[in-house]
Amino acid sequence: MKKDHPTLRQFKVFNRYLVPYWPLQALVLLIVLLLSLLGLLGPALFGVTVDRAFLQRDLYLFRWLLLAGLLLTVLQSGLSTIQSYLTAYIGKLLTFDLRRDYTRHLFRLSFTDVHRRPTGEQLYRLESDINTAASLASESIPEILVNSSRIIFLLAICLYWSWELTLAAIVLSPLFYLHSRYFGRKQKAVTRVVKEESQRALAMIQDAVANVKLIKAFGRGSWAVRRYLRHRLRIIRFGLQKVRIAIAGNLTAGVLNSIVLIGFTYYLGRRVIAGTLSLGEMIALTIYLTQLFVSLKGLGVLYRGVMVKLVSWERVRETLNLPGEREPESAAALPDPQGGIEGRGVSFSYRPGREVLSDLSFSIRPGEFVGLAGPSGSGKTTLFLLLLRLIEPERGEIRFDGRTLKSIRWSSIRNSLGIALQEAFLLNRSIRENLLFGRPEAAESEIREALRAADLEETIGELPEGLETVVGEAGSNFSEGQRQRLNIARAVLGKPRILFLDEAASAVGYDSEARIFSRVRKLLPEATIISATHRLGSLKTADRILVLKDGKLVEEGSHTELIGREGFYRTLFEAELK
Repeated sequence: MKKDHPTLRQFKVFNRYLVPYWPLQALVLLIVLLLSLLGLLGPALFGVTVDRAFLQRDLYLFRWLLLAGLLLTVLQSGLSTIQSYLTAYIGKLLTFDLRRDYTRHLFRLSFTDVHRRPTGEQLYRLESDINTAASLASESIPEILVNSSRIIFLLAICLYWSWELTLAAIVLSPLFYLHSRYFGRKQKAVTRVVKEESQRALAMIQDAVANVKLIKAFGRGSWAVRRYLRHRLRIIRFGLQKVRIAIAGNLTAGVLNSIVLIGFTYYLGRRVIAGTLSLGEMIALTIYLTQLFVSLKGLGVLYRGVMVKLVSWERVRETLNLPGEREPESAAALPDPQGGIEGRGVSFSYRPGREVLSDLSFSIRPGEFVGLAGPSGSGKTTLFLLLLRLIEPERGEIRFDGRTLKSIRWSSIRNSLGIALQEAFLLNRSIRENLLFGRPEAAESEIREALRAADLEETIGELPEGLETVVGEAGSNFSEGQRQRLNIARAVLGKPRILFLDEAASAVGYDSEARIFSRVRKLLPEATIISATHRLGSLKTADRILVLKDGKLVEEGSHTELIGREGFYRTLFEAELK
């Protein structure tokens, strides 16, 4: 079975976005057809004007021909205006559809797939690439149809007046196609490099702006600027290469066009001199031939433009083709989570041959306060990611209330989970909006209760705008400790059945941290609480502590029991006291 050409396949996939707008697109195509036909009347009118009005000195006919030309121009202008508006309308809606599907799919991807590309690159694809891809429908396709229909009509007219010239034009037309194909491929290759460099530059400056505190603290501002500008210079270099290819393509196409037209004009001139063709017919036919070759050249330019735009469409499809996360068909709801968690032989590695967790087995009872202790790199955060099903174990299984995570419809328990991480993820909105992010229907009394549990009620009360205070980008208007407490307040406001705290109070003082844990347990007496921390003093009140080392569970017990064993936990605790 014959396979489609890659470009044709791209158009077929893209065409499904055009289907809802085919009625409007059909109207645009009808207008395009009318404009093509009307555009062909001009040279014929001019030829009649020369032969009948000028050479025969017919003023009456000349006036009517001028009026006909004026009406033709007005009609063409009106139709062009309607076509331009409809094309823009389709383009705007198509851009929205593409952006809607892209963003929906982006947030359906797995945690790993989302982080496969930097944020700046995702933003570049979401904005620049989608805008360029959508212009395939709003600009390129109508232009291709205009040129194609004009070429067909022009060939018919030229065939009627001079089959010899028309046959010669048909024979020469592959030269224009080969020319366009050659330069189109070169431009496509350079365009892909320009886009890749542009998205790297965007990702780089986005990362620098997001970490401006770190850069200023270490006096690395000049380094960040040089790094960014170095990439911008690379973009300029490749951009100029793209311009050189375009100039060379247009120049050689113009030379080819001129050579062919000179030859055809010479042939027509000889016929006029020989008396086999009138002056008006010669002028009209010359104009038609000029239009024919201009259209062939324009089709080549359009071909190169389509090749460039297909780069953007291919890049958008790279994300759209990634498989989204789907619940297994066998998954069922867990309507009333109790908070029991169990791990059986869980192993995971980010890179082959280097396991972060190795054959880890544990059990957490409903309503238990469990601490996770261990040095950096012991696997605490990775275990949290597994429990939140952001990543999947390579071996073993994790169970909630006796059921494997894969057998549970995750949407049924998502509202039963509370999460507060070391990095406080806050929106650049008011405190109230940040708190209500996970539970929009929460009452005012519940908000106050959550703030009190996070030891933040007094701080918020002292702010002039209170809960309506805007936290700033990434919470920049607050200290790190205040951001973490806001994170904790948001997590407990949802009244979760299972609360995950990953270094959630690392920037809070010991006394405040102890108060927070005490208040959280009172507010959520039946919740299972799992807290990972380097500050082992905060785990003194935990029911049990799981001690990790190199991805393995090496000890388990209460703080008092572990201190008495003189094992790894005691070594960590004594090192903390020094």
